[in-house]
Amino acid sequence: MLAICADRREIQTRPCAEADRVIASVSPRYLDERLVLARALLEVELAGRYHQWSCSSIVQYGARYGIPAAEVRVLVDLGRALAACDADGAPVPVEERLREGTLSQESAALFGKVVGTLGPAEPVGDWLEKAQNLPRTRCGATSTSASSRRPRGSRRSCGHVPRHREG
Repeated sequence: MLAICADRREIQTRPCAEADRVIASVSPRYLDERLVLARALLEVELAGRYHQWSCSSIVQYGARYGIPAAEVRVLVDLGRALAACDADGAPVPVEERLREGTLSQESAALFGKVVGTLGPAEPVGDWLEKAQNLPRTRCGATSTSASSRRPRGSRRSCGHVPRHREG
């Protein structure tokens, strides 16, 4: 047991060697696996392949593999962002920015939603810059996410109660 004294509080901790080992082992592959899954789910959606499995949507298809519905939608949007190209056909550097840590996965998925609505001559790179500069809340989600639209006084999963500005 280790006691840490800070801010007039004492925090009790204990070693978690096995958990530390697992996290150190798995976390480097986490982004890689999500990117592979995002590309594959987008390919299945674009091809309509989910219909061959008697699924009505890509979300139902992903759920058959145990992926939560909301996560399937995020992954497909992330796949759309990874496939984005500028008007001149040059790929937009989404993956590079994700790996650098300058673009969050949530912002990349939101960018993927936008890319799906843009015309062929629109400046995709400008939209990537906007996605990269989205403000972040204390809980880590982008301010345009569904979690920022909760009813007044509701709690987020991290326990943060959103404060609304008056008038």
